[in-house]
Amino acid sequence: MKKILATLIALALSVPQFATAFDQLERFVAIVPDDPQNALAFTYVAPRDGFLSDKPTLYGVEDTTLLTALIGAEGTDVTTGIAFSQVTGVLSTGVPPRQLTVLFGQPGFLDASETTLLARGFTRSEIAGLPILSKGEDYALDLASASDPLGGGMGKAQRLALDNDFLLRSAGWPEMRMALENLETPPAMTELWRATITGLRQASGESWLDVAIGWNAVGFLDVGDPADFLLDPTAIKNPGKKTDEEPLPVFPHAVIALTEDSDNAAVRIALPFATEDQAKQAGSVIADRLSANPIMATGQANIAVEPVAAYFIAVITIEAESLPDAAKSFTAQNNAVLQRNYDILRLSL
Repeated sequence: MKKILATLIALALSVPQFATAFDQLERFVAIVPDDPQNALAFTYVAPRDGFLSDKPTLYGVEDTTLLTALIGAEGTDVTTGIAFSQVTGVLSTGVPPRQLTVLFGQPGFLDASETTLLARGFTRSEIAGLPILSKGEDYALDLASASDPLGGGMGKAQRLALDNDFLLRSAGWPEMRMALENLETPPAMTELWRATITGLRQASGESWLDVAIGWNAVGFLDVGDPADFLLDPTAIKNPGKKTDEEPLPVFPHAVIALTEDSDNAAVRIALPFATEDQAKQAGSVIADRLSANPIMATGQANIAVEPVAAYFIAVITIEAESLPDAAKSFTAQNNAVLQRNYDILRLSL
């Protein structure tokens, strides 16, 4: 782990001083746990114009205490020393209580944090040159600290790794150590996640990435009636719907994203494949399914196949007339995945 600081500095120097949303996600997707049995892999939110209360792209920030601190923030927070108004993105991954959260911000947005936290009784340590401020036993709760913006509304224990342009939060040491190790030496799945994000980026052109939700393939398996599955998870072994449509080639994960620029907004679906033919077939199948489902897509779906390293990334784009329209479609699609009723990426057994 001695190389972690040098690695992060090199990554920071390889992107603009004020990192774009795609840069932030590509840098830290290495911390996403390799847990293919968990449908939700990560949630990333980086609104183009900041965290505003009327922004229709705040979908996915589950920590309402943190979101409250971010919306309309001004100055430096007296509890954490964080300049929340300078936060540019939030990445969340993992299953409670072993979640990881990253706050990305303009360089220097944490300048007052160490002093502020030490004054509140946090303990300072270091891992590979990064200061870690910690308080509480692993995963412990302290309701007396419920107002802490980083305490999840329950005064969760905190391990906070601070750098110039990011803060990494966990409630336990195992997740913190593993995350820092993975940033130094990314696990095998990181290459594939990064390829998927890169393909999405290439297909998005100059558009800004507002929100991206990463889903493992288990979230798209055809399990029949979702209510039946909840009562009997073994039902996943039995084929669900039977149709005559062309099957969707198997994929390991998908990213559903919302992008925008000055002229339009779009929902984009990105999936990695080993061959160009598979990616083209997937794009065609998904476009057909979208055209048959006006709730999920209000416009025509465009297909792109982006070669990235040894992979081919199928990116299906649905242009919208406005950002609210795109946000409505994006929300409908991700809600359907959560309900295990997302036919667009349905994988039959």
